[in-house]
Amino acid sequence: MTERTEADLKEIRDALKAKHEEKDDDVELAERFILSNIVLSNKLPYPPQPTLMHELQTINHRFLETEQRNRSPEFYLLALMLLWPEEQQIMSTEQHHHNLQQYADLMEKAFDDSWYAKYLQGRYLLPLFFLGKGSGLSKWVHKSRLDAIVEKSVNTGLDEEVRMSEINRMWISGRVWHLPEIKHILQPVKTEPLFSSQNHEEEEKVFVCVGGNTIPVCMESKIDCSPESTAFFCLGFNVKGPIVFKVGGPRRDQRQ
Repeated sequence: MTERTEADLKEIRDALKAKHEEKDDDVELAERFILSNIVLSNKLPYPPQPTLMHELQTINHRFLETEQRNRSPEFYLLALMLLWPEEQQIMSTEQHHHNLQQYADLMEKAFDDSWYAKYLQGRYLLPLFFLGKGSGLSKWVHKSRLDAIVEKSVNTGLDEEVRMSEINRMWISGRVWHLPEIKHILQPVKTEPLFSSQNHEEEEKVFVCVGGNTIPVCMESKIDCSPESTAFFCLGFNVKGPIVFKVGGPRRDQRQ
């Protein structure tokens, strides 16, 4: 599949903006317009755009204040990404902290109520976005940027189907987290231990420190949490919600 150019993405964004302005009560159009801006910000490094960020936050907030039933997981994903504070930024109010937690909970519930929960049950959920070292919209790294790095590490002489299978295995096995270019892009996050549930069917969680507060976040199931100076934690989002990964450290299934 041909990769879309910056010009292509700008054309898509502008078309979605026009459609959204014509029908500003359509939540799906609003989602697509917001997402198009985030994807475009991944194409080339852009300086922070406070006006654009405020515009997108306003659009998203208007729908957050209306009926919350039947919202998609993607809707709350965008809400979390737009509200997530910059590195070192302290949340201005306790309410902001509650909103992050609330939207993470609503995203998980929306996932459980959707067809995703039925058809993806027991499957590894690939992340969609990661918290990177940029700012504004650019701090969100789309998985396609990391895929491009992973693809370069796979033997180009392999059959295309075999190459794609190998790339997928690298994600599932966690080998992607050992690639230096990927480690360089991602923003480390601070975590704190969370009392583990005795119910082994529940997903393990840790506290992620954000904006001077902490919120509980699911932890990638095969992380080795032993202290290791070369490893750090990063934050990603799959279709179910935020998730913490350990970058540069061994996974439990790789230990001897």
